[in-house]
Amino acid sequence: MLKQLSLKNNKSINGFIFVLGLIIFFRLLFMFYLPLTDNTEARYGLIAKNMVNSANWVTPQQELGTPFWAKPPLSTWSSAISMEVFGLNEIAARLPSLVYGLLTIFLLAYLAVKMYGRLSGILLIAVLLSCFGFYLQMGAVMTDPSLVFCLTLILCSYWLAIHEKNTKLWSYLVFIGAGLGMLAKGPLVIVLSGLPILLWSIYCKKLTFLFRTLPWFTGTILFLLIWLPWYVFAEIRTPGFLQYFIIGEHLLRYLDSGWSGDLYGNAHSSWFGKIWFYWLAGCFPWSIILIYYTVKNLLTHKNDSDTQSSSDNLFSSDKEWQAYLWLWFVMPMLFFTFSSNIIWTYILPSIPAFSLLVVHCLGLFNKNTIKFFSSITISFFALFAVVAPVIYLNTDQVINSTHKDIIQDCRSENKDIFYYEKIPFSANFYSDITINQFDPNRLMMDDVNACVVFKKKNLEKIKSYFKDQHVEITVFQHGKKWMYLKTKNNSDI
Repeated sequence: MLKQLSLKNNKSINGFIFVLGLIIFFRLLFMFYLPLTDNTEARYGLIAKNMVNSANWVTPQQELGTPFWAKPPLSTWSSAISMEVFGLNEIAARLPSLVYGLLTIFLLAYLAVKMYGRLSGILLIAVLLSCFGFYLQMGAVMTDPSLVFCLTLILCSYWLAIHEKNTKLWSYLVFIGAGLGMLAKGPLVIVLSGLPILLWSIYCKKLTFLFRTLPWFTGTILFLLIWLPWYVFAEIRTPGFLQYFIIGEHLLRYLDSGWSGDLYGNAHSSWFGKIWFYWLAGCFPWSIILIYYTVKNLLTHKNDSDTQSSSDNLFSSDKEWQAYLWLWFVMPMLFFTFSSNIIWTYILPSIPAFSLLVVHCLGLFNKNTIKFFSSITISFFALFAVVAPVIYLNTDQVINSTHKDIIQDCRSENKDIFYYEKIPFSANFYSDITINQFDPNRLMMDDVNACVVFKKKNLEKIKSYFKDQHVEITVFQHGKKWMYLKTKNNSDI
């Protein structure tokens, strides 16, 4: 087991830690250089920007004057506060997600060291950072990093509340995590954390611990004080929020694959069980390791349970701990298995427990095998973490997914900006002025100095508006799909 492995006189450990630090450094570096892309990052970055500009910290707004009811405000508050400190830019919008990711890593590493020994903390960080799903969300403008942190805080704290001496601190952190989770994602956090705790308590006959360990009266008051005021103010400011958010976003989105009530996009209809394929890819190669050892030990445990030692079996050592991890990992996956709307980020709540299970699997290897496999994996991923963003920056995909360059080019000449198509979130995020929908009548005036953005297929239609006008136009290509033209008024010709 990992507790038997020593960190003393192991020169490779320093190199291993250096590589892990390098991965985090490049994640931070590319947070500066990668532009916010449509739709997710640019949308949530814009909502935070609008919160700063409007000074309205109660109602998130996708467009100024239009409330955004789809998510609670924790991640938006975090990005908005960061923007107040560091300015309206990409790194400020992304920094809170990196912080949430690092806090999640800290909690899990602390728990791993408590359960397995010092080496496990390093191995757990390696597993997390080489899970592409976790690595991608750590530093991206989205709501999931705050959700994952809150769930990790709840479930780590509950285990430590039962097994640590400082029971009071960890007990209250359970309620603090739940309260923050209500502000991160809503009632979903109660389901995804409550089910593993309840089922584990029943399975291990620990229901008395559940009711005796936690300070239910004062903890519940603390829990309500954290989230309830905002929900009340949000409903008062924009009536209809609670019905849309609780019934629509939670119930109807889960049950109805063709839910037509989505105000902010389209339902992601998918077949049942798709989330497991997302997990297989998003946690590769560690997902294969867990599957291999799960199948192997299930067969061994069934056929030869009397002869296999507890140190070589995935299920026989500390059954309560293993049951806790498996329920923590499996319950979110099972919950979303039957959801009618699935996206890849739904695997993220399961990754913390998954990483601890993988660390346990690695503990079944001998020392040299652990070093070899972990070093190969983390080195490959470190190379990927450096090379992939560089390649991505030079592809049409990133060019087509952000309008940063268009906005900066047009605003460098102080031009008004008009969109013939629906205005992308990235355009509004990077613009320092209000962007308007295309209005031919306004652009017919001689005193217009404008930039018009449109898709390539509409080029001739756009040019026809200027056919008989005394306006000079210059057309530019932006990626494969988009084009834009600049006009000059008569005094400039």
